Amino acid sequence: MLSFEDFSLSYGENAPVLQDITLSMKEGECLLLTGESGSGKSSLIHAVNGLAYQYYNGKSRGKLLFQGEDLSSLPIYKIALRIATVFQNPKTHFF
Repeated sequence: MLSFEDFSLSYGENAPVLQDITLSMKEGECLLLTGESGSGKSSLIHAVNGLAYQYYNGKSRGKLLFQGEDLSSLPIYKIALRIATVFQNPKTHFF
């Protein structure tokens, strides 16, 4: 359903914030992301919901697929029809 294959993400000319991630989730599975501040949790979520590409100008390498479709090439409104994100701070739900 959702898979990362050798996925890396960087912002601008900076070193990758995510590097060589391989992960797959099946329908109905629940995943907990945990880690220190700056470890890439938000960047991983932003890649899935499209914000990394269309809001933060991120560049990726590898594959990020949802139901077999490459998320990095979809407009954010099409991603939002299939994937939702709930942030910790309710003020960030609306931009």
